Amino acid sequence: MPAETTYKEWRAGINKNIPTIKITNYKKAAKRRSEAKFIKLGNELKPLIEQYTGRQSKWNGRIELTNGGAQSGGKLWDCSIRLNSDAPEHVLLHELIHSCSVSHYGAKSYVAYKWEEELAVHYLSQELALLKKLSVVNSGYDEGVELIREFRAALGIGKLDLEFASELVKQPLGERWDWLWGQISDKMNSGATMELGQELIMKLEAIRQWKAL
Repeated sequence: MPAETTYKEWRAGINKNIPTIKITNYKKAAKRRSEAKFIKLGNELKPLIEQYTGRQSKWNGRIELTNGGAQSGGKLWDCSIRLNSDAPEHVLLHELIHSCSVSHYGAKSYVAYKWEEELAVHYLSQELALLKKLSVVNSGYDEGVELIREFRAALGIGKLDLEFASELVKQPLGERWDWLWGQISDKMNSGATMELGQELIMKLEAIRQWKAL
């Protein structure tokens, strides 16, 4: 890859050999539920999420329903969860992962490492939705997560996306992109080519620089 080629230009021209996942439009997956049904679903999902995040959930068991907000869901700092009343299950799953992740670090850490948190959480939320056979709904984080998927595929390791996403979220907030750098170091120490090393560095830099529009 020539040094003057930008990552965006290079990425547009590569032949991706990466498994794709079906992403469903939010409106197609939307289904109105009562607060009680969301709470029941949250309690059913929580043990699985704790297993794959390696941390206990700090969710307080409360769901606050709203309608028509700009955001389909959010984890509040009292550790309740706010959802649109028609939010798909995937949205609740995403917010519950936050309760096992940034809830252990606090608001200042979220501000400092917002995109590291959101991309790692959404990556795992997609994989757990697939595991539970739930619709994976579209999100403003999808492009950033795709970059992580490409990075994992380029590593050429035996770990599938679910395992890789789980290990990423298990890293302390603020150290997750450093962990990805460590994956590059391990790959190079195992005899990878300089060309592959450069490719992985470009991919990691794209992940570090990504921000939602």
